[in-house]
Amino acid sequence: MGNEADWSAFEKKKKRAALLVAMLNGARDFWGLDPLFRTDFVRDFSSVTALQQDRDYLRPQEVEDEDEVQLFKDLSDSFVADTTDLDENAALQADGTLDPTFVDPHWGHTTGHLCGRLEIDALGWLHPDLRVGLFRAPGTYKIYARPNYLYDPDLPIAVNRMSLKLRMPEEVPNIYEGTAHELDLLMSEGLPPDDPEQPDGQGFFFRDARQLLMANQMKSGLWSLAEVLFDSADAEVCRFWRQEIFETATDMLYKSPQSNRTWDCKWYYSAGPYALGDGAMKFALEPHDNAQGEKIRIFRNPAQRHAAAFEEKRETQADIKFDLKLQIATDDAIPAPQEGDPPKCVMAAEYTDLPWDTRHARFKRIGTLTLKPHDVDPSERDNLWHSMKFSAFNTYHETRPIGQLFRARRNVHKNHRIARLSHSFGESLSADMVVKCPFHN
Repeated sequence: MGNEADWSAFEKKKKRAALLVAMLNGARDFWGLDPLFRTDFVRDFSSVTALQQDRDYLRPQEVEDEDEVQLFKDLSDSFVADTTDLDENAALQADGTLDPTFVDPHWGHTTGHLCGRLEIDALGWLHPDLRVGLFRAPGTYKIYARPNYLYDPDLPIAVNRMSLKLRMPEEVPNIYEGTAHELDLLMSEGLPPDDPEQPDGQGFFFRDARQLLMANQMKSGLWSLAEVLFDSADAEVCRFWRQEIFETATDMLYKSPQSNRTWDCKWYYSAGPYALGDGAMKFALEPHDNAQGEKIRIFRNPAQRHAAAFEEKRETQADIKFDLKLQIATDDAIPAPQEGDPPKCVMAAEYTDLPWDTRHARFKRIGTLTLKPHDVDPSERDNLWHSMKFSAFNTYHETRPIGQLFRARRNVHKNHRIARLSHSFGESLSADMVVKCPFHN
């Protein structure tokens, strides 16, 4: 079964899902069920007053919903449920070693482990107001990197991701430790930003935490799907997410030339906005090598191909290089608000799915990342790298993630980590369990 056949099967699954949605929408309208169901997934920005804009860059404005505490708890519970639905110790082989083929729900499949350095050396173009945190001055930092592969056949989604942990000379806020000499950068794959009409990967796959909770609940069965679609406002959110957001953010990732590239030859994006002082940024990695090989079967064990590419790099110990780039939000880069949308400054912060127009906000180089595969047996448990604590919030306040979806992830990641380690990996968690990052000299 080739990649074209895989894609055909995927398209058929989408058509079946669309037919079911149409049937439920028809039943709602025929029987007049709308008033019986609560609206849960619509955000109301009608009372927002826009932040004054007086800079060359756009100042972002966050808006918090009154029920976010409960919303984040519900989302966290749904993530934990996905993990605990697996068999206990699902990540282990019979002899107790790690199963290198294990795909962790929401966490993904670990492709490998790399070490290296990040050199920040191109700050001249950056506005002085925005030279904060990691980007306040030139510097070179030791790096631990973990490429991994997220696969969820129920959405469906299949994307490469890259997590970086930087060794910092001073302590940085850390949601697990309070502070630590570490800073994390988390990214997902996307297309090169050459075509503004194909911005796949530059935004996240969901606009906000409500949409993510909606999608997770809809996977739970027919009744959960009906609860969403029997409310007309929620049904419209579902339609918009599925057809306008999810499709736009992922469709080209599954086709050539993207499906002909292994993990080390792809662009990666922060997939959402971050503060940068008074401004807002997204960051990206541009590969020095963008070679294309044979097509990767996206929906049939693609992790095997990416893992094989990693093993080739591990054997040759060849450098893997990326340019680190920043994109700064500007007023012209944010689309004009439509009915129901908040002002541009709020859209830039709260619409995590929104790509910023690269014709008005280019990704510009700010440094170079150089990596080498770390020579380690992927089934070895003693190093505890599967327990490594990554979070987009392990960073300075002035470069923190912004928007509701990121605020939710702050809570979800902590709770999901405990569930995955105790249930799938059989870890006995304790306060003194230390996972040392293998920064190289």
